[in-house]
Amino acid sequence: MIRTARASALVTAAISGICVGAAVNAPAATDAALALRGLQRFEIIVEDVTQNATQCGIAREKLDTSLRSIVAQSRITIVDAVPDATAYLNVSVLSDCTTRVTLEIFAGVTVEKTGQRTVATIWNDGILGRGADPAAQVDAMIGELAKGLVNDWSSANPAPN
Repeated sequence: MIRTARASALVTAAISGICVGAAVNAPAATDAALALRGLQRFEIIVEDVTQNATQCGIAREKLDTSLRSIVAQSRITIVDAVPDATAYLNVSVLSDCTTRVTLEIFAGVTVEKTGQRTVATIWNDGILGRGADPAAQVDAMIGELAKGLVNDWSSANPAPN
């Protein structure tokens, strides 16, 4: 598997104004985690799979279940309406079952210079890979990405004492 570079949220955080400060005695949040601070309610959207994905044994329902099961083990609240942010999962599959899995977090942000509100990617990560069992590999890739999101979110949103 090849890991794509995790996007730095530092620039996004600077434009959005959603990063206010770290809690006392909290572990330091990474640059990629900063924009997740204060976001509690996430909706989850999993893009439909292609014919290549289906032929490689990859099903949208399984992708959704995998992502939700890991996020649900955290303090992030999964909602269907009025989210603070959207977790968007995309799985691209070639005919030889090479897969690219990306997880992005979208949220409303304010452009500092203009004061205009917009929606932007505030966090993303991805993995590229190919293996003997594409469905199992994609499940593991989703697990790794979801755990990365939860870890970054947790470092930006420490549990209250």
